[in-house]
Amino acid sequence: MKKILSAIAVFCIIASQVFSLETETFTPKGSISSYTKTEYNIVTRFGDTYRYPSIKYIHTYNENNQEIEVSCYTSKSTLLSRTTYDYDEKGRIVLVRSFNEKNVLELKNVIEYNAEGLIASESEYNSEDELTGKIIYEYTAYDLTSRTTESYYDGTGALLYRNVSLKNNKNQNITTSRYFGDGTLNQTELHTYSDDGKLLQIELKNKDGLLDTKTVYIYDKKNVLQEIQTYNEKNILCERELYRVDNFGNPTTVSNYTVAEKFGAITAELQAQASF
Repeated sequence: MKKILSAIAVFCIIASQVFSLETETFTPKGSISSYTKTEYNIVTRFGDTYRYPSIKYIHTYNENNQEIEVSCYTSKSTLLSRTTYDYDEKGRIVLVRSFNEKNVLELKNVIEYNAEGLIASESEYNSEDELTGKIIYEYTAYDLTSRTTESYYDGTGALLYRNVSLKNNKNQNITTSRYFGDGTLNQTELHTYSDDGKLLQIELKNKDGLLDTKTVYIYDKKNVLQEIQTYNEKNILCERELYRVDNFGNPTTVSNYTVAEKFGAITAELQAQASF
Protein backbone atom coordinates (compact mmCIF):
# COMPACT_ATOMS: atom_id res chain seq x y z
CA MET A 1 0.00 0.00 0.00
CA LYS A 2 1.53 3.29 -1.12
CA LYS A 3 0.69 6.96 -1.34
CA ILE A 4 1.31 7.29 -5.04
CA LEU A 5 2.22 10.97 -5.26
CA SER A 6 4.57 10.58 -2.29
CA ALA A 7 6.12 7.50 -3.90
CA ILE A 8 6.73 9.46 -7.09
CA ALA A 9 8.53 12.18 -5.16
CA VAL A 10 10.66 9.58 -3.38
CA PHE A 11 11.57 7.99 -6.72
CA CYS A 12 12.93 11.32 -7.95
CA ILE A 13 15.38 11.55 -5.04
CA ILE A 14 15.92 7.88 -4.28
CA ALA A 15 19.61 7.97 -5.14
CA SER A 16 20.19 9.85 -1.89
CA GLN A 17 17.93 7.66 0.24
CA VAL A 18 18.36 4.27 1.91
CA PHE A 19 15.96 1.55 2.93
CA SER A 20 15.22 1.42 6.66
CA LEU A 21 12.81 -0.23 9.05
CA GLU A 22 9.35 1.23 8.45
CA THR A 23 8.79 2.19 12.06
CA GLU A 24 5.75 4.20 10.99
CA THR A 25 4.00 1.08 9.71
CA PHE A 26 5.61 -1.95 11.33
CA THR A 27 3.33 -4.47 13.04
CA PRO A 28 4.20 -4.93 16.73
CA LYS A 29 4.49 -8.40 18.17
CA GLY A 30 1.93 -9.26 20.81
CA SER A 31 -1.72 -8.27 21.13
CA ILE A 32 -2.05 -4.50 21.56
CA SER A 33 -4.73 -1.84 21.13
CA SER A 34 -2.32 0.99 20.29
CA TYR A 35 1.25 2.20 20.44
CA THR A 36 2.77 5.66 20.39
CA LYS A 37 5.93 6.75 18.63
CA THR A 38 7.48 10.06 19.70
CA GLU A 39 10.16 11.73 17.57
CA TYR A 40 12.67 14.11 19.12
CA ASN A 41 14.71 17.04 17.88
CA ILE A 42 18.35 16.87 18.90
CA VAL A 43 20.09 20.08 20.03
CA THR A 44 23.72 20.50 21.10
CA ARG A 45 24.64 23.34 23.44
CA PHE A 46 28.10 23.96 24.85
CA GLY A 47 29.08 20.38 24.09
CA ASP A 48 26.03 18.80 25.73
CA THR A 49 23.24 17.07 23.78
CA TYR A 50 19.56 17.55 24.57
CA ARG A 51 16.42 16.12 23.03
CA TYR A 52 13.01 17.76 22.72
CA PRO A 53 9.78 16.05 21.57
CA SER A 54 8.64 17.26 18.15
CA ILE A 55 6.09 14.88 16.59
CA LYS A 56 3.96 12.09 18.04
CA TYR A 57 2.30 9.23 16.12
CA ILE A 58 -0.50 7.17 17.68
CA HIS A 59 -1.23 3.83 15.97
CA THR A 60 -4.57 2.20 16.78
CA TYR A 61 -5.53 -1.45 16.23
CA ASN A 62 -8.84 -3.34 16.21
CA GLU A 63 -9.69 -6.65 17.92
CA ASN A 64 -8.20 -8.53 14.93
CA ASN A 65 -4.82 -6.84 15.50
CA GLN A 66 -5.28 -4.82 12.30
CA GLU A 67 -4.08 -1.25 12.22
CA ILE A 68 -7.09 0.98 11.62
CA GLU A 69 -5.74 4.48 12.24
CA VAL A 70 -2.53 6.52 12.49
CA SER A 71 -2.79 10.02 13.94
CA CYS A 72 0.07 12.51 13.90
CA TYR A 73 0.29 15.29 16.51
CA THR A 74 2.66 18.06 17.52
CA SER A 75 4.43 17.85 20.87
CA LYS A 76 1.55 19.91 22.25
CA SER A 77 -1.02 17.35 20.98
CA THR A 78 -2.28 19.45 18.07
CA LEU A 79 -3.48 17.28 15.21
CA LEU A 80 -1.31 17.39 12.06
CA SER A 81 -2.74 14.53 10.01
CA ARG A 82 -4.76 11.33 10.29
CA THR A 83 -4.84 8.15 8.18
CA THR A 84 -7.48 5.41 8.38
CA TYR A 85 -7.50 1.87 6.95
CA ASP A 86 -10.47 -0.26 5.84
CA TYR A 87 -10.27 -4.04 5.34
CA ASP A 88 -12.28 -6.60 3.37
CA GLU A 89 -13.60 -9.91 4.72
CA LYS A 90 -10.24 -11.54 3.94
CA GLY A 91 -8.35 -9.06 6.10
CA ARG A 92 -6.82 -7.14 3.19
CA ILE A 93 -6.53 -3.35 3.12
CA VAL A 94 -8.89 -2.02 0.46
CA LEU A 95 -9.20 1.67 1.31
CA VAL A 96 -6.85 4.22 2.84
CA ARG A 97 -8.02 7.74 3.68
CA SER A 98 -5.71 10.64 4.53
CA PHE A 99 -6.98 13.69 6.43
CA ASN A 100 -5.30 17.03 7.10
CA GLU A 101 -4.89 18.99 10.34
CA LYS A 102 -8.53 20.12 10.11
CA ASN A 103 -9.62 16.48 9.80
CA VAL A 104 -10.70 17.12 6.20
CA LEU A 105 -10.21 14.35 3.64
CA GLU A 106 -7.29 15.09 1.29
CA LEU A 107 -6.42 11.77 -0.36
CA LYS A 108 -8.08 8.41 -0.87
CA ASN A 109 -6.25 5.27 -1.98
CA VAL A 110 -8.37 2.40 -3.37
CA ILE A 111 -6.66 -1.02 -3.55
CA GLU A 112 -7.86 -3.89 -5.73
CA TYR A 113 -6.71 -7.52 -5.77
CA ASN A 114 -6.54 -10.19 -8.46
CA ALA A 115 -7.94 -13.72 -8.33
CA GLU A 116 -4.76 -14.99 -6.63
CA GLY A 117 -5.12 -12.45 -3.82
CA LEU A 118 -2.21 -10.28 -4.97
CA ILE A 119 -2.50 -6.52 -5.31
CA ALA A 120 -3.65 -5.68 -8.84
CA SER A 121 -3.80 -1.89 -8.61
CA GLU A 122 -3.76 1.12 -6.32
CA SER A 123 -5.68 4.22 -7.35
CA GLU A 124 -5.24 7.56 -5.62
CA TYR A 125 -7.93 10.26 -5.58
CA ASN A 126 -7.85 13.83 -4.26
CA SER A 127 -10.46 15.57 -2.11
CA GLU A 128 -12.53 16.26 -5.25
CA ASP A 129 -12.57 12.52 -6.01
CA GLU A 130 -10.37 13.09 -9.07
CA LEU A 131 -7.87 10.40 -10.04
CA THR A 132 -4.35 11.70 -9.33
CA GLY A 133 -2.28 8.55 -9.86
CA LYS A 134 -2.41 4.81 -10.31
CA ILE A 135 -0.10 1.83 -9.83
CA ILE A 136 -0.70 -1.32 -11.88
CA TYR A 137 0.94 -4.56 -10.75
CA GLU A 138 1.85 -7.47 -13.03
CA TYR A 139 3.21 -10.84 -11.92
CA THR A 140 5.14 -13.47 -13.85
CA ALA A 141 6.06 -16.84 -12.33
CA TYR A 142 9.05 -18.96 -13.39
CA ASP A 143 10.33 -22.31 -12.11
CA LEU A 144 12.51 -20.95 -9.29
CA THR A 145 11.91 -17.20 -9.47
CA SER A 146 9.17 -14.68 -10.12
CA ARG A 147 8.92 -11.13 -11.39
CA THR A 148 6.76 -8.26 -10.18
CA THR A 149 6.30 -5.14 -12.29
CA GLU A 150 4.96 -1.92 -10.74
CA SER A 151 3.95 0.73 -13.27
CA TYR A 152 3.28 4.22 -11.89
CA TYR A 153 0.95 6.51 -13.85
CA ASP A 154 -0.31 10.03 -13.28
CA GLY A 155 -3.99 10.94 -13.30
CA THR A 156 -4.07 11.26 -17.09
CA GLY A 157 -2.64 7.77 -17.65
CA ALA A 158 0.91 8.82 -18.59
CA LEU A 159 3.62 6.39 -17.43
CA LEU A 160 5.95 8.10 -14.94
CA TYR A 161 8.24 5.23 -13.99
CA ARG A 162 8.35 1.48 -13.59
CA ASN A 163 9.91 -0.90 -11.05
CA VAL A 164 10.80 -4.46 -12.04
CA SER A 165 11.59 -6.82 -9.14
CA LEU A 166 12.94 -10.35 -9.35
CA LYS A 167 12.19 -12.65 -6.41
CA ASN A 168 13.54 -16.05 -5.37
CA ASN A 169 11.49 -19.14 -4.49
CA LYS A 170 11.07 -17.75 -0.95
CA ASN A 171 9.35 -14.66 -2.39
CA GLN A 172 12.27 -12.47 -1.33
CA ASN A 173 13.31 -9.54 -3.49
CA ILE A 174 16.68 -10.22 -5.11
CA THR A 175 16.90 -7.25 -7.46
CA THR A 176 14.72 -4.26 -8.22
CA SER A 177 15.41 -2.17 -11.31
CA ARG A 178 13.87 1.29 -11.45
CA TYR A 179 13.18 2.89 -14.83
CA PHE A 180 11.99 6.30 -15.89
CA GLY A 181 8.86 6.57 -18.00
CA ASP A 182 10.91 6.64 -21.21
CA GLY A 183 12.43 3.24 -20.36
CA THR A 184 15.90 4.39 -19.31
CA LEU A 185 17.41 2.84 -16.19
CA ASN A 186 17.58 5.01 -13.11
CA GLN A 187 18.82 2.70 -10.36
CA THR A 188 19.21 -0.94 -9.36
CA GLU A 189 18.66 -2.34 -5.88
CA LEU A 190 20.41 -5.60 -4.86
CA HIS A 191 19.36 -7.61 -1.78
CA THR A 192 21.41 -10.17 0.16
CA TYR A 193 19.91 -12.61 2.71
CA SER A 194 21.20 -15.03 5.32
CA ASP A 195 20.54 -18.77 5.08
CA ASP A 196 17.61 -18.40 7.48
CA GLY A 197 16.05 -15.58 5.42
CA LYS A 198 17.11 -12.43 7.28
CA LEU A 199 17.84 -9.37 5.17
CA LEU A 200 21.57 -8.67 5.48
CA GLN A 201 22.39 -6.02 2.90
CA ILE A 202 20.93 -3.73 0.25
CA GLU A 203 23.09 -2.09 -2.38
CA LEU A 204 21.79 0.77 -4.51
CA LYS A 205 23.67 1.21 -7.78
CA ASN A 206 23.25 3.95 -10.35
CA LYS A 207 22.57 3.49 -14.05
CA ASP A 208 26.29 2.90 -14.68
CA GLY A 209 26.46 0.11 -12.08
CA LEU A 210 28.40 2.20 -9.57
CA LEU A 211 27.54 2.21 -5.88
CA ASP A 212 25.22 4.92 -4.59
CA THR A 213 24.64 3.59 -1.07
CA LYS A 214 24.95 0.33 0.84
CA THR A 215 22.81 -0.60 3.84
CA VAL A 216 23.87 -3.36 6.26
CA TYR A 217 21.52 -4.98 8.80
CA ILE A 218 22.95 -6.37 12.06
CA TYR A 219 21.04 -8.75 14.36
CA ASP A 220 21.61 -10.13 17.85
CA LYS A 221 21.73 -13.82 18.79
CA LYS A 222 17.91 -13.92 18.92
CA ASN A 223 17.73 -12.62 15.32
CA VAL A 224 16.34 -9.26 16.50
CA LEU A 225 17.45 -6.20 14.53
CA GLN A 226 20.04 -4.21 16.49
CA GLU A 227 21.59 -1.83 14.02
CA ILE A 228 21.36 -0.52 10.46
CA GLN A 229 24.57 0.85 8.94
CA THR A 230 24.64 3.06 5.85
CA TYR A 231 27.68 3.44 3.61
CA ASN A 232 28.18 6.13 0.96
CA GLU A 233 29.26 5.83 -2.66
CA LYS A 234 32.88 5.38 -1.50
CA ASN A 235 31.80 2.46 0.72
CA ILE A 236 32.57 4.50 3.84
CA LEU A 237 30.31 4.22 6.89
CA CYS A 238 28.30 7.46 7.22
CA GLU A 239 25.18 6.64 9.28
CA ARG A 240 24.22 4.29 12.10
CA GLU A 241 20.69 3.52 13.30
CA LEU A 242 20.63 1.74 16.67
CA TYR A 243 17.65 -0.16 18.10
CA ARG A 244 16.68 -0.93 21.66
CA VAL A 245 13.88 -3.48 21.91
CA ASP A 246 11.50 -4.98 24.46
CA ASN A 247 11.11 -8.67 25.33
CA PHE A 248 8.97 -9.20 22.22
CA GLY A 249 11.56 -7.66 19.90
CA ASN A 250 9.54 -4.46 19.36
CA PRO A 251 11.66 -1.30 19.18
CA THR A 252 11.52 0.94 22.26
CA THR A 253 14.13 3.47 21.12
CA VAL A 254 15.61 4.17 17.68
CA SER A 255 18.64 6.48 17.55
CA ASN A 256 20.17 7.87 14.35
CA TYR A 257 23.82 8.93 14.22
CA THR A 258 25.97 10.46 11.52
CA VAL A 259 29.52 9.11 11.29
CA ALA A 260 32.33 11.35 10.05
CA GLU A 261 35.92 12.34 10.66
CA LYS A 262 36.12 15.45 12.82
CA PHE A 263 39.01 16.98 14.73
CA GLY A 264 41.26 14.14 13.62
CA ALA A 265 39.02 11.30 14.81
CA ILE A 266 35.97 9.33 13.66
CA THR A 267 32.92 10.54 15.57
CA ALA A 268 29.28 9.48 15.76
CA GLU A 269 26.87 12.34 16.44
CA LEU A 270 23.24 11.83 17.46
CA GLN A 271 20.96 13.45 14.85
CA ALA A 272 17.49 12.08 15.61
CA GLN A 273 15.74 9.80 18.07
CA ALA A 274 12.34 8.16 18.48
CA SER A 275 10.82 6.33 21.43
CA PHE A 276 7.96 3.79 21.45
